[in-house]
This record gives sequence, C-alpha cells and structure tokens, in this order.
Amino acid sequence: MIQKPTIIFLHGALGSAVQLDDLANLMRENNDVHVLDFLGHGKQNLLSGKLSVELLCTQLEEYISNHQLVSPLIFGYSLGGYVALCTSHRHPKSIGKIICLGTKFAWNPQVVNEQFGFLDPEKIKSEMPGFAAGLKELHGEKWEILTQQTFGLVQSLAKNSLLNELTLSKIQIPVCIMRGEKDKMVSEEESVQTAAHIALGKYFCLANTPHHLEKVDVIMLKEKIQEFFD
Repeated sequence: MIQKPTIIFLHGALGSAVQLDDLANLMRENNDVHVLDFLGHGKQNLLSGKLSVELLCTQLEEYISNHQLVSPLIFGYSLGGYVALCTSHRHPKSIGKIICLGTKFAWNPQVVNEQFGFLDPEKIKSEMPGFAAGLKELHGEKWEILTQQTFGLVQSLAKNSLLNELTLSKIQIPVCIMRGEKDKMVSEEESVQTAAHIALGKYFCLANTPHHLEKVDVIMLKEKIQEFFD
C-alpha cells in the first residue's frame, strides 16, 4: 500500500482550524491531512503569558514529533506560513515542502500601526461588531485577550523580524510563496523578494484573489497546492 503524503494546514492570526476545513477536506482523498489550532486559538486553551512566533514554532515542532510525521508538507495561511518558514529554519529536516498564502514578511512599526492598529477589543466591539461576533464564535469568551496577545505578537515582529535575507537563505526545502492578486495587506514586492532569498523558493500569484481566506476559490487553491506538493 502506497503511503499518502502528509499535509499540515496552519491558519492565520486570530483564525482557527475550522476556517481551513473546506480546503483540507478537498485534500483528504489523496493525502494524510492534519489541521492544527494554534495555541490560544479555536479550541486551544488561552495562554497565560504572551503569544509569540517562537512559541508557535515550538508547538508545530512538538506536533510533528508527537505524531511521528516524516517531512510533512505544510500549507500555511498568513501567520501560519510565517511559522512554517521559521520552523524550517530552526529545524531544517523537520518539513518537506512549504506553501505560504497571504503571508506578511515586511514588518516595521509603521506597518503594525497602519494594518494592525485596530487590534483593540474595545475598538472592535464598538466599531466592528460583526468582526467581534465572528471572533467570539471562533474562540469563545477568550477572544478579547487573544486579540491583545496577537497585537503583542505583531509588535514583536516589528522589532525583530525573524525572517530576513540571512535566515531565509538557510532554508533549503522547496517553498512556494503565494499571494492573491488583490491582497491589500501583503505586497507583491515583499512576496517576490522573500521567494528570491530562498534557494528553492518560487513566487505564484493567484488571479483575482483577495487576502481573506474565506474569499479564496478553494477549488483553484486545492489544484495549485496539489500541483506544487506532487
């Protein structure tokens, strides 16, 4: 019996595993599929301390080890892609291939203020009640603290971007940096540059695709994922 390839799906900041269910289910026939909730997200318990990329990398490393996964393939959306790349840098032989979709690489204080300044629970409740309701549905009552912890995480990246030209150059596995053509959060320039710094990196643009995962054509995305991972 031929063993199916193993794929781990990683969600983005303030997201959860359920957002990747439709895509993951499309991949199950030909793959051994795992969908992970990051610490503090979804069904995971709230963290007592701060949230960090390093902590999420450790979680992913432990998941791979505990499930005895050998060189799994990883699809990481947004923050999930960042965590996958950092994990590959920390443990070069832990991952087989990586696809990042909508992953932000250009971090600085201005980016945090302009793109993530809304991550204040009181502001979200008063100005974006629909978003607040969605976060509560995904994470329960802990969504407010998780939002504050997430803002702390992006502030840390602004001070110390873990993926730079040097760290990216040490990643020696095939990596596809995907970006939606209509993504207003992630620029084409930062995506192309990131792919260029990775020895086996490539850039791919998804036509007519915005940043938000729920607006991505999952059939098209499934085909592109399978094409790269085969």
